Amino acid sequence: VLKNRSLVELVNGEYSLHPLVRAEAVYLLKQNEEEFTKAHNNASDFWKAKVQSLDTDKDLLMAFEPCYHYLETNDLKKIIEIFLNTDLIKEGYLHIAFYGRLSPTLVLELLDKIEDRVLLLPPEQGVLILAYVKKFRGNTYFFSGEPQKSVIELEATIKIIEQINSKQLIPLLLFCVFHAFACKLELGEFDEALVLIQPYVDNIDRYKYTDHPLMRQLFTVYPQIVQSFMLAMKLEHDASIALVKKTYDTITNSSLS
Repeated sequence: VLKNRSLVELVNGEYSLHPLVRAEAVYLLKQNEEEFTKAHNNASDFWKAKVQSLDTDKDLLMAFEPCYHYLETNDLKKIIEIFLNTDLIKEGYLHIAFYGRLSPTLVLELLDKIEDRVLLLPPEQGVLILAYVKKFRGNTYFFSGEPQKSVIELEATIKIIEQINSKQLIPLLLFCVFHAFACKLELGEFDEALVLIQPYVDNIDRYKYTDHPLMRQLFTVYPQIVQSFMLAMKLEHDASIALVKKTYDTITNSSLS
């Protein structure tokens, strides 16, 4: 009956509101801020419950649907939480799942929209969200084979985090540093890579008090990789190879991924 009255449409066996009815519904919702927020939160909860794995590309796209509802209500912190969610992808974050599967354009466009909203917030409210946005964008470029763009975003993230100066952000800081280092290596900017990372490696012990679950892996592997590279740059090849073998043994004889 609703279909015959053009209130709903039937496409591929699924019903949806007629575009004009939907437009009117959205207009009416926007007149009531409380109902508008409630509607988008309910929609977000629906998509979260619907996606239990990332087995298909459709699942991956649906996993990002809550972000658009939170964007409508300007709940940017919840969008960051979705990006940081590790329930659906083992040892990684949601946006990394696009690597090798779908174009990262969707992720990058979403991040651009979030950044536009963040820049409208007071600095004290938006600075941490901005750091995460730039970090996610840097990751996306990194896994998309665009190291030049990646390093720009990662270095911007490093600068923001150092200004915030929070112990809780040390894991984020160090991962950005090591990813930026990898980008510079890929670009052949070896001297610049060392200038970037040496202060952190030389003072790595000051960061070890953090109890972040990924820190054990980072402290066990990444500094040694950097130190090995430094030795190779000094033509101390035997020492470099010895450190690489030691690090390799550590990885293979432990639960590190």
